[in-house]
Amino acid sequence: MASSRGPGEWASHDLTPGLKEEWRAGGLRKGEALALPIGAAPSLHGRLAVPDFQLQEVFVLRANGTWSGTWGGPGDGPGEYRYPLAAAWSRTGRLAVLDVGHGRVVFFRNGKAIGEPLRTAPQLLARLVAGGRLRWQAIGPEGTLFLIPPAAALTVNGSTAAGGSAGNGLYVRAILLRVAPGASSADTLLDARERVLGGPFPTWPAPGWPRLVAAVSPHGGIVAAGWGPGYRLAEFGANGSLIRIVCRAASAVPFTDAERGGPGPTPNADLSTALGKSPAPTSPASVGRLFVGAEGRIWVERDRPRALDRADASLGRSGGTFDVFGPQGRYLGELHAPEGARLVAASGDRVWAFLRGSLDQTTIVAYRLSLAKR
Repeated sequence: MASSRGPGEWASHDLTPGLKEEWRAGGLRKGEALALPIGAAPSLHGRLAVPDFQLQEVFVLRANGTWSGTWGGPGDGPGEYRYPLAAAWSRTGRLAVLDVGHGRVVFFRNGKAIGEPLRTAPQLLARLVAGGRLRWQAIGPEGTLFLIPPAAALTVNGSTAAGGSAGNGLYVRAILLRVAPGASSADTLLDARERVLGGPFPTWPAPGWPRLVAAVSPHGGIVAAGWGPGYRLAEFGANGSLIRIVCRAASAVPFTDAERGGPGPTPNADLSTALGKSPAPTSPASVGRLFVGAEGRIWVERDRPRALDRADASLGRSGGTFDVFGPQGRYLGELHAPEGARLVAASGDRVWAFLRGSLDQTTIVAYRLSLAKR
């Protein structure tokens, strides 16, 4: 177990981190429209792959921001997919795309499909898709599948995912699953309990409480947090073995009533009432979300998602505060995202963000991480 104490490596060298904008893409630019991007996969060579849930396409941008168009497209034939919900790059520039609709992983190089698709837990994925129940999913560059199913979604290896009353509140079970390339069954990497609203909303997360979150690392493993109180990161290797647990002595961001709502009113008055009456967390979650850069840096967002903003959970809070760790778990320092920017990916000192415009258009912004002497 590694412990990351103190102000961090940057501060110890009197360095202040900042993000300097380099280029923009997408938005209202002709031929670069995004409808509902659900994440971003960075490559070591500076490319960025962006799966779009609504358009069912995967867009690729070059390192200089040039729009390369789509790699593959919706359909049932070679090099096509249904619901491409995650992507990952290998170190040699091969792109893996999770084709949830067909229960497989499709591979591309330079925009062309290569090799045979890799069948991956098709029955498990089909069950989740049929029930409209997908909480979080990701793949490694070789096709390893990672999932956090919703609490009431499925039974895994004979064990029910849903929980029940415990202690002084209602909790459900949350599990982080790993499916090896081409396998049909899943292994459980982490098992946690999560506080929920209960009553008519039996699996809706209680705002501010710890929640299991994860992100794929460039070597095909995974980093996870939120399986209990406190600031802890668990890093697993590509074979599912635990590499290290990183702990940091840092107070969680204070809980606020803003976390019970979202960017606008909800049409469900009963849900709003239940969220408003939900108990404040006894120990607020220290980690709201995380992602891992192509070179191995771990970006931990301290701000937690708002209960009624779906984008917060998958893409993070706009203008969020991040702790940055080196590939071996050493703490580098704290960084604040620019106003309106949701940081989604990094490769070395290049950092990408999504910005949502007034017409609901998504702009991709590339920043350069700089360290200035104080």
